[in-house]
Amino acid sequence: MEKTVKIFILRRKKEFKMEKRVKISILRRKKELKMEKTAEISILRRKKEFKMEKTVKISNLGLGK
Repeated sequence: MEKTVKIFILRRKKEFKMEKRVKISILRRKKELKMEKTAEISILRRKKEFKMEKTVKISNLGLGK
């Protein structure tokens, strides 16, 4: 469920600052996502190539399991 929420938040990047906080707090609730959390935050900061990064981000989420 959290993965779906995260991808949905990525698709609406209008209120990006607020969404980033939501996304980071979602990540913190996932114990297995320690390494991915770092990757996720750095990808958020480089939002220029957003489509490619969205794909990378979804792949990182899969590694958490």
